[in-house]
Amino acid sequence: LFRSHQPIGFMAALGFVAVFAGAANTPLACTLMAMELFGAPIGLFAALACVISYLFSGHTGIYKAQRVGQAKRQP
Repeated sequence: LFRSHQPIGFMAALGFVAVFAGAANTPLACTLMAMELFGAPIGLFAALACVISYLFSGHTGIYKAQRVGQAKRQP
């Protein structure tokens, strides 16, 4: 199987913020949350994970009152 040389805690932290970014449709806020919770060095990796999760998450989120300002992707 695929083996990563990254610590398990690091990967779990990225998974946590990526799932929340996709569910809440808030990649920037989740990137900042990752940096606050886990330290500044995780910022670049968290940003990448959060943006990818956000792009693949669809147009609905966990907040019903959230309005979509513009579409994520152009058809």
